[in-house]
Amino acid sequence: MVRTRLNTRTALVPPVDYEPKEQYRVLVINSRIPVCKQVDNFLSKEGHRVTTAKTSLDVSNYMRKFGAVGKFVIVSDLQFFNFSLVDFIKKIKVTVPNVKVIVYTGSENTPRKEEVKAAGISGWISNPSDFQSFISNFNRILNIK
Repeated sequence: MVRTRLNTRTALVPPVDYEPKEQYRVLVINSRIPVCKQVDNFLSKEGHRVTTAKTSLDVSNYMRKFGAVGKFVIVSDLQFFNFSLVDFIKKIKVTVPNVKVIVYTGSENTPRKEEVKAAGISGWISNPSDFQSFISNFNRILNIK
């Protein structure tokens, strides 16, 4: 067994008034790799644990392996190849009723928006988005202060 000692002179200590934000396990579903990386980067900077999925098989494998433990959020595109977001939301809400689903898409006003809202999404973030606006919308949707 290897023992390590904490060097108190160089240890990073948060400020006295520091309050950690709520942390979520986030599954990002998007077939476009740059979008997955962007959302992963944004949310990781805020301390969330992020996993990306590019296909419906990736989503199935993730859910089978990790489930939806703790505070769980799905960030997904509205348009997804070989994947019905509405059907997925309905299925996931049955097995994990407390899951939050956020749509992150470039399609601002589409006929499917009302259909997806009726399926039970928690919120809608328009792409493209810079870091500050994405995080403020993400926090607003999840009531993170």
